[in-house]
Amino acid sequence: MTSPYPRLVRGITFDRCNKFLSRNFYSDVNLYSQLYKKCESSKDYIELRVYSVPNLNRITFEEAIKCEYKKAECGDKFGPSWSTHWFHISVKVPENWKNEEVHFIWDSDSEGMIWTVKGVPLQGLTGGYGSDRRADYILTRCCKGVEKFEFYLEMACNGMFGNGSNTINPPDPNRTFRLTTAELKVPNKDAWGLFYDFQIILDMAKEIPEDTVRSAQALYIANNIINVFRPGDNKSILECRKMAQEFLKNKNGSTQHKLTAVGHCHIDTAWLWPYDETKRKIARSWSTQVGLMDIYPDYKFVCSQAQQFEWLQEHYPKLFDIVKNKVEKGQFLPIGGTWVEMDCNIPSGESFCRQFLYGQRFFEHNFGKKSKVFWLPDTFGYSAQLPQIIRGAGLKYFFTQKLSWNNINKFPNTTFYWVGLDGSKVLTHMCPAESYVSQCTPGELVNSVKNHKDKEYSNESLLVFGNGDGGGGPLASMIERLNRMKDIDGLAKVEMGSAEEFYERIEESSKELVSWKGELYFELHRGTYTTHGSIKRFNRKSELLLRNVELISTINLIKSQTENKESNYNYPKKELDKLWKYVLLNQFHDVLPGSSIEMVYVDATKYYKEVEEKGNLLLENAFDELFQIPKSSESSEKGLLAYNTLGWNRTEVVEVPVCEGVDKLPQVSVDEKTGFILVNDVVGIGAQGIDLGIPTNFSPHGMGREAELGTVKIFETGPLKASLLLESKITATSTLRQVISLSAVSSRIDFDTTVNWDENRQFLATYETQFGFIQRPTHYNTTWDSAKFEVCGHKFADLSEYGYGVALLNDCKYGYAVHGNVMRLSLLRSPKAPDAHCDIGVHNFKYAILPHACSFLESNVVREAYQFNVPLFVRPTSKEIVQTYNTKSYFTISNAPNVILDTVKRAEDSDGIILRLFEAYGGHAKAILTSSLPLDNIYETNILEEHTCFINYNHQDGAVIQFKPFQVITLKMNLRVHWTVQVDTLSSGYVKFSFFVIKVRIVALLTWRRDQDIGVHWG
Repeated sequence: MTSPYPRLVRGITFDRCNKFLSRNFYSDVNLYSQLYKKCESSKDYIELRVYSVPNLNRITFEEAIKCEYKKAECGDKFGPSWSTHWFHISVKVPENWKNEEVHFIWDSDSEGMIWTVKGVPLQGLTGGYGSDRRADYILTRCCKGVEKFEFYLEMACNGMFGNGSNTINPPDPNRTFRLTTAELKVPNKDAWGLFYDFQIILDMAKEIPEDTVRSAQALYIANNIINVFRPGDNKSILECRKMAQEFLKNKNGSTQHKLTAVGHCHIDTAWLWPYDETKRKIARSWSTQVGLMDIYPDYKFVCSQAQQFEWLQEHYPKLFDIVKNKVEKGQFLPIGGTWVEMDCNIPSGESFCRQFLYGQRFFEHNFGKKSKVFWLPDTFGYSAQLPQIIRGAGLKYFFTQKLSWNNINKFPNTTFYWVGLDGSKVLTHMCPAESYVSQCTPGELVNSVKNHKDKEYSNESLLVFGNGDGGGGPLASMIERLNRMKDIDGLAKVEMGSAEEFYERIEESSKELVSWKGELYFELHRGTYTTHGSIKRFNRKSELLLRNVELISTINLIKSQTENKESNYNYPKKELDKLWKYVLLNQFHDVLPGSSIEMVYVDATKYYKEVEEKGNLLLENAFDELFQIPKSSESSEKGLLAYNTLGWNRTEVVEVPVCEGVDKLPQVSVDEKTGFILVNDVVGIGAQGIDLGIPTNFSPHGMGREAELGTVKIFETGPLKASLLLESKITATSTLRQVISLSAVSSRIDFDTTVNWDENRQFLATYETQFGFIQRPTHYNTTWDSAKFEVCGHKFADLSEYGYGVALLNDCKYGYAVHGNVMRLSLLRSPKAPDAHCDIGVHNFKYAILPHACSFLESNVVREAYQFNVPLFVRPTSKEIVQTYNTKSYFTISNAPNVILDTVKRAEDSDGIILRLFEAYGGHAKAILTSSLPLDNIYETNILEEHTCFINYNHQDGAVIQFKPFQVITLKMNLRVHWTVQVDTLSSGYVKFSFFVIKVRIVALLTWRRDQDIGVHWG
């Protein structure tokens, strides 16, 4: 018998199938029209009352319920952008809906969140018609009859991606949002089941190669389902479902690719919305996910960024407790190990360490477990030093995705070992679906096989699904599709699981994975090393300020322990933690690179200014304690002390304020407000009194550089420092002012630059990495080379040949380019989106040229770059203190000029001392660490300050520390403290507290036996 129908035409049939599911075409007679059986929007059943919060404030639930509400209805408009409107909603379910599942549907074209009347966040809502739409909330699974419900709804006047009309354009401040839907509905579960079945069958027909039997069968079944379907006839829907199930029941073979599906909700800590909106996005997104976990017990959801967990704990404690319960059940999986998903180019090596230190400690303290997976899907390139730091923080695995977006070179691997500068390696995976916001479609499963570049080594990959960037996370529809696609002929096998278990299987089964050595350079988002120059300056200055505060505060702690003096000094741990968290927060991968809206930088600047203000106050107080400077002095004679916070001796010309009682300055500035003095051989991490006599013994440095200048005049002249002032117009609207200086004791030429910048989309163009350096070619031989036309560097870039070289130093810039023998440093940039006013304003920065008569590896460029960024601290004090101050260094590194002492701080959980050192030139080193302190013991630790090995030490010879190239080593020291116990006696002759003293000694002994570290509790 021949068919009465013509052969299927693929294009026409696909169009027919798409319209069968469409909400825009034939939605009165297609499958979409059958998704709900009943609907009610009458005011008799739904009462809306609203309170509009004034002045764009975001108020708490406790504040909101005390406010006065007024009537509202569908059709009302709310605004402007970023405003908040609280609704009190009362619902009565119709009597004839007994035993039905009832949904509340809400669409205000914006984000929102439902709260119980007791203040528990229940679920987030997202309006509009995008793939992230989440408009329904399940009121009850089985209505008991005439039921009443009462709840609150917090409406935020912004979309999932802010207020830039779903683009990265600057936000429109005057958007309004119309409440289009507030109704009750009863879902037709049979129709919804067919809807998900049909989506899978149709997508299989599209995505599986059309010359295969499976693709042809899928299109044929989809077309037949439409033929059988009859609107309003539920029996036809059941018949269609049987046809779908018959097709979907065919299973895979045993060799099919296996996917581990992991729910995920990438929430940018700031981007097209400010930090305060992120706090609400977290609650909206995570409350939704814990609700899905109740419905789908196998569902697992990973979530990174300890900062976001801390915000949840602070602002939504009830929801945090619910999340914590899901963590204990193994469904809600904290991951990542860092404070935020940070930029991985610009932060210092120490900032990287603190990201992991604060992140891992938060996870362990609150959830009882540290992360093993460094989770960072979305950032703009990855430093070559990260693998070592990742391993040093107790993690073994790395997940990212961004490199699949490269627009010049396709990254060659999906599962591989990433090898860092020092040889450390981490097992790395990028989803071959090439997305961290997968929607759980057959097409993504097909691409997971097609794009997997390491099939010969591994037959598994991850599928990371859920709406993201603006939050939201997985929808119920995604989980429904996943459950249907677990094992279908023609698609990869997929099951829900955890990322950590996936990596453990790969590590065990795939022994021959390839390796990628060095940085992971991202080729798409450009200008991120330069944009928002003020934020990058704040970052550098804040990192170094906190470094100095910690160092001087630690010295004070040491003095209080070892000098047997009464001291009320308390190490400012709490204050430092707060300031460090501000710095780490602002290193988020859309903040520090400069890719956020203007509102974000208002917040970031506020945090940085608090770091600057409070950090400088802490530093001032620490120096006062260190030098014991009296608050008032009768002596009119004052002296100067120079303090060196770097780990080697320094000779420098320094600028000091002209102050009363300090005379005989050898050179005074033109404005007579400051003077210049030569400070000779200040010991590393130590101080020296300053001789104010005119220097007569120094060697001039003759290496210079010829340059074309604008209008120039002599600015400073004298035996110590000479300066030229250059003032010129860069363009018709922008000006430049530079003071170019050369000191008596260095060949370095300094450029102190102020630019009034008023340009659009132009460069003012003219390379170190974390704990080391990276070498890159200076040619464009390959597309991989050409793609790196601008690269990231920190305090210096250097161009050398045998016997000679030139370094370019800076105090706050990160974008370099070297081509041939031309070096450029990107100083300013002003894109117009998403911040329309980016970089417009006054900027201050310094850079310097440092010629050296040797190769880079023989030079002192690393130390000079540190000195350029960390000047000597010069402070007025009494001459008595100047004459008596002990100039002996607390810590000395000898026998290894290639080893840098970068960080000195107090230990996290004791009064022990932490030193962080690194090998800076890519060679082995045998460093000798000596100290003037009475050290009891030294341990090598990881970044989390957990002991890894004991270091042999004696006071006379010090400790020998062996370094591999670019190795970072963390040491923990404990002091040998001599305790003086004062015992009071009572008149009766009994000893007061004698038993207590004995008890304390016993506890100390037990602690020492357990930890082998008396300093943990008694240092």
